[in-house]
Amino acid sequence: MAKQPQKDRLIQNALIAAREGKKTVSRENQLLHEFLGAFYQQVPADDLSGWKAEDLSRVAGAMCDWGRDRKTAQLKVKVYNPEQKRDGFAIPHTVVQIVNDDMPFIIDTISSEMTTQGLNIDVLFHPILSVERSGSALAKVQPGRVANASLVESYVYIQLEQMLSTDACRKLAASLETTLADVRAATTDWRKMISKIDSVMVFGDGYAKSHDKADLREGQDFLAYLKNNNYTFLGYREYRFTGTGAKMKSEPVEGSDLGVLRNDHSLNFGLGVGSPEVVALTRGRWPVMVSKLVETYATVHRRVPLDALSVKIVDNAGRLVGMHLFVGLFTSSTYSCRTSEIPMVRQKVLETVEKAGFIRGTHDYKALEHILEKMPRDELFQVSTEDLHGLALGILRLQIKQRVALFAHLDPMGQYMSCLVYVPRERYNTIFRLQAARLLEVALNGRVTNYFTTLDDSLLARVLFTVRLEQGVGAFDAAAVETQLIELSREWDERLRRVLIDVYGKIKGAELAYIYGRAFTSAYHESILIGNAVHDIRQLETMVHNEAKNDIRVEFYRLNNAAPGDFRLKVYHESVPVPLADILPVLDNMGFRSMSEMPYEVRPAGYDTAIWIHDI
Repeated sequence: MAKQPQKDRLIQNALIAAREGKKTVSRENQLLHEFLGAFYQQVPADDLSGWKAEDLSRVAGAMCDWGRDRKTAQLKVKVYNPEQKRDGFAIPHTVVQIVNDDMPFIIDTISSEMTTQGLNIDVLFHPILSVERSGSALAKVQPGRVANASLVESYVYIQLEQMLSTDACRKLAASLETTLADVRAATTDWRKMISKIDSVMVFGDGYAKSHDKADLREGQDFLAYLKNNNYTFLGYREYRFTGTGAKMKSEPVEGSDLGVLRNDHSLNFGLGVGSPEVVALTRGRWPVMVSKLVETYATVHRRVPLDALSVKIVDNAGRLVGMHLFVGLFTSSTYSCRTSEIPMVRQKVLETVEKAGFIRGTHDYKALEHILEKMPRDELFQVSTEDLHGLALGILRLQIKQRVALFAHLDPMGQYMSCLVYVPRERYNTIFRLQAARLLEVALNGRVTNYFTTLDDSLLARVLFTVRLEQGVGAFDAAAVETQLIELSREWDERLRRVLIDVYGKIKGAELAYIYGRAFTSAYHESILIGNAVHDIRQLETMVHNEAKNDIRVEFYRLNNAAPGDFRLKVYHESVPVPLADILPVLDNMGFRSMSEMPYEVRPAGYDTAIWIHDI
C-alpha cells in the first residue's frame, strides 16, 4: 500500500521525469509542473500504488494538454487508444479524458454509463482543481476547492480494462457527452426546481373542495419531505389540460421545462387527458402521485428507473386542470428510514394496522408492524391501502408456516404488475429466480423489467419482480402461478419422491425415494427430466437386485421431439464407466454416428458400488 511519504516521493520523481529533456524553463513547462503537483495531491495514495514516476508524468501531461484550452462551461471529452507516434505513449487500454466544471454526480454518472455499456474501469483519477484562465487558456492551477477561486474544474482520467475499436471510442465519447450534459442541466436548474416545489406546496381553496383535509396535509408534508434531501430533483415539466369533453387534451406549458426535461425532451408520460397517468392522478386520493417509470432510466447519478412525482393543478371549483411533473430519484434515506418518517406512506401504514384490528402490544400487532417496516418502499408508494391490508396479512400468515407464496398487485396506471415472491431461503437460488421470472412473463404476457432480492435475517427470501404488461393484465390466475412457483422451488429429490409415489404408490415410492433421492449428481439433475429418471430407476433396480457382477444393460430409445433418424442410447454399467472407445466401434458397425456422450455416476443408498449411466 502506498502511504503518504511514498506518495510524496513518487510525485517528486514524476516532477523530475517531467523536466527531463527540457533545457529551458518555459511558462508552459512551469504550468505542467504546477498542474502535476496539484493533480496528484488530490489522488488518494492507495490509487498510486504500483505506478512508475514516468507514467504518472505522462498521465498528468495528457490531462494538462487536454485542459489547457477550455471555454467557459465547455465540456471536453476525449476517448482514444494511445499511439506512441501520435500521443507520445502507447498502452493496451482505451483512455478517457474529461474536463468539466466541478458539479455533483459526475463520477456516479460516468461509472453508470460505463457499466451500462459493459465496460470495466481499470484506473480512475478524479482530482478537483481551482484554476485561473486567461480567456480560454489555462494560466494557474491549485489543488482542491480554493476560496474565491474564479473556476473550479473536474479532471477525470480513466483507463478501461478493454481496448475499444475506433468506432466504439466515438460512440462512448458521444454517450458521455450526452449524459454529462444532463448532469449540467439537472444541477444548473436544481435551485429553480426547489423554488418550484415551494410554490407547488401551497394548495389553494380549490384543493379543499376535492380532497380530504388530512390527505391534503399529508400531500404538503410529503413535498416538504422530498425537499429535505430525500429526493434528487432531476427534471420538471408543467402540463395544462385544455378543451372539453372528447376534445380535451394535455399540453406541456411552453418554457416550463427544467433539468433533464429541457429542450422538449421526450417523455412518454401524461400524453393526453386519457393517458393512464392522468387517469390515475384524477382518481388519486392525494394531491400528489408517485410513479415508477419502469422503462425510463435516469442518465444522472444512478442508472435506475426514474421516480416521477405528479402534483395536481386544480381550479377554484376543485376540477383537475393540469399537473406539475417532477422526475428524479429517491435518495437512500427514503429506503432506510422508518415508514413513520414518510408522509402518505405513514398514513397507509397506520390505516392498515388499524384495519387489522390487532390489540397494541400483542405478537400479531408487532409482527404486522415489522412486516410493514420491511416492505419495499417502492411498493408502499404504489399500493393502495386496501391492497396493502391484504398483502400484509398474507405475509403475516407466512410467519407461521414458511412456504412459497406470490402476492401481486397492479400499479395505479395499469401498466405493470408488482409481484412479491417469498420462498424459504434455503431453496432460493439464481436458477429459481430466472425460472420464476420466465413463469411470470408467460402468465402475465409481459416482460420483467426489474427485480430486487432481499436476503436478511428472515427465514424467507423475498424477490420483487416488476413485470411490464404488453396488453393489459388479462386473465391472471395468481393461485395457479403460485402453485407453479411452489413446484419450481422443490428440491430435485423432493420432486422425484412425488413422482415415484404417484407411479409406485406411497410405500414403495417412499422406499425408492430414500434409495435414489440423493444418488444422482447435479449434472444429472440439470439434464434429465424427472419422468426419465423414473425410467432409469427401473433399470437400476434390476441391476441392484441382480446377483451377477459387472452387470451391463443397453437401451435404445427416442425422445418425443426428436428429429427423424435421431436415436438415443443408454448404457448402464456397474463399478466403473465403460470406455467410450469400446462403445463407438459397435455403433459405427450398426450404421450409427455418435454426436455426444454424457456419463452420470449413480450411488444408490445401501449399495456398495456405483452404477454408471452413459447417455449417448
